[in-house]
Amino acid sequence: MVIKTALIPYHTFSSDLFSASVYLAHQKTTIDMSVLGITVNTLQLPKTYQILKEQLPSILASKCFNDKGLPFRKEVYNTEIGHLFEHIMLEYLCDLKSEQGFSQVEYRGVTDWNWKVDEMGTFHISINSGIEDKNIIKGAFEKSIQLIRIILRSNTHYKSRN
Repeated sequence: MVIKTALIPYHTFSSDLFSASVYLAHQKTTIDMSVLGITVNTLQLPKTYQILKEQLPSILASKCFNDKGLPFRKEVYNTEIGHLFEHIMLEYLCDLKSEQGFSQVEYRGVTDWNWKVDEMGTFHISINSGIEDKNIIKGAFEKSIQLIRIILRSNTHYKSRN
């Protein structure tokens, strides 16, 4: 569990689907995300792969380190929404950094959750980028929010907790 007693969020988002807050440190960005629905895994979101293929096709070639050793293009069918958000965020960070003229761009992230400690649907995402990328983190975060909203809203299986 990540505790942020003294940190002020750099950027926040809240809707009926999920909320998220970004915290910047020197060389690390942390995102705390809470999915507000009962659906917390893409297994119940069957349109996810197709939406990613249409909206952000490069993500399907991204590397993923998971317990089953699956490439992300396969992991996307059965992964937690926070993990999906992490990969989307990483892909947009790479895109935005490349647009600035950088040719070798790579970001890494990790998504953690412990629903014995935190409420179900709570995710803690860490990315190996911090204040030096402040100008693109907000843009990548906003783009990631939009894509996750499209995924959640376009799947008829998504249900809120209310």
